[in-house]
Amino acid sequence: MIRLPDPFKNSSMNNTPANSSRHSRCFKSRLLAVGAALTAAASAQATTINFDDQGLVGPSTFAAATPSPQTPTIAGGSVSATFAGGVVLTNTNGLTVNQSSVYGTSDFFDTGPQNPITVTFSQPVRNIVFDVMSGEFTAEPYQITDNLGNTVEFTVSDFMSNGMVTIGLLSTASSFAISQFGGSTGWFDFFIDNIRFDVDASCDANGCTPSSVPEPASLSLFAMAGLGLLAARRRRHAESAN
Repeated sequence: MIRLPDPFKNSSMNNTPANSSRHSRCFKSRLLAVGAALTAAASAQATTINFDDQGLVGPSTFAAATPSPQTPTIAGGSVSATFAGGVVLTNTNGLTVNQSSVYGTSDFFDTGPQNPITVTFSQPVRNIVFDVMSGEFTAEPYQITDNLGNTVEFTVSDFMSNGMVTIGLLSTASSFAISQFGGSTGWFDFFIDNIRFDVDASCDANGCTPSSVPEPASLSLFAMAGLGLLAARRRRHAESAN
């Protein structure tokens, strides 16, 4: 078998200063392009709002929540989100799937909370997904509608069957309404938490799965590794030239 020479190794043509400089510039350009793409990915990283991080704490029952409903405004990245229709509860009675602070609504014992819960942003956001937890004894249908008329429906299982699912609406809008509609009881009783927006996700009738995006720390490590590769490549070219 005839072994052909490697055009990138032991070649006087490729080890000339001009070619070494050209390869170095090419590598730099590619590294800068990758860095720009990673920076864009980081800037598009999803923002998450949860009520614990905001220091919001409430009672464990709707009856003890005052005022009702409550309209907290929470900053998330470069926008703010105002919640309406529900109240903040912490260690909610019977909600074993989530004992942190949540935003919930129910007409079982209180006439204050409303259906739907609305989330209004200070400017349009791209895509929204969040955890919905049911307080019902049966699986019930839920609907998300934005201010542009886009609508999607999901079914959330009862609270005794770990009734929590991540649902969302993949649209660009400034206001989203989450409602429990129809169903077998005619009542409403549900909670939301971990509201994520500006997120890539895939959704079907069973819920949504947000796409993972590299964390800023991972992007920094990648950039450092790229710079190390550039330095090593330049050293090899310098040694070959000598």
